[in-house]
Amino acid sequence: MVKKSPEDVMHYTAILLEQMRDQIQIIAEGQIQLREDLSSRVEAVHHELKQESADRKASFRLLHGQMEKMNTRMDKMDEHMKDMEKRLSTKIDRLTDKVEQHDKEIAVIHTAFASRP
Repeated sequence: MVKKSPEDVMHYTAILLEQMRDQIQIIAEGQIQLREDLSSRVEAVHHELKQESADRKASFRLLHGQMEKMNTRMDKMDEHMKDMEKRLSTKIDRLTDKVEQHDKEIAVIHTAFASRP
C-alpha cells in the first residue's frame, strides 16, 4: 500500500468536500424549485376554490331569491283560496237555506193537496 502524504490527503479531502458541496447545492436548488412549483399549484387551487365558493354563494343567493318569490306567491294563493272557500261556503249556506225553504213550501203544498177532497 502506498503511503500518502498529508498534503495529498488534504487535497483529496478538499476535492471530496467540493464535490459534496456541489451535490448539496444541486439538491438545495431542486428543493427550492419544488417549493416554488408546489406554492404555485397551491395558489392556483386556492384561486379556483375561491372562485367556486363565490359562484356557489351567487347561486345560493339566486335560489334564495327565487324561493322567497315562490313563498310570497304561495302565501297569496293561500289567501286567495281561503277567500274563495269563504265565498263558496257563504253561497252554499244561502243555497242550503233556499233548499230548506223550498222543502218547507213543497211540504205545505203537499199538505194542501193531500187535504183536498
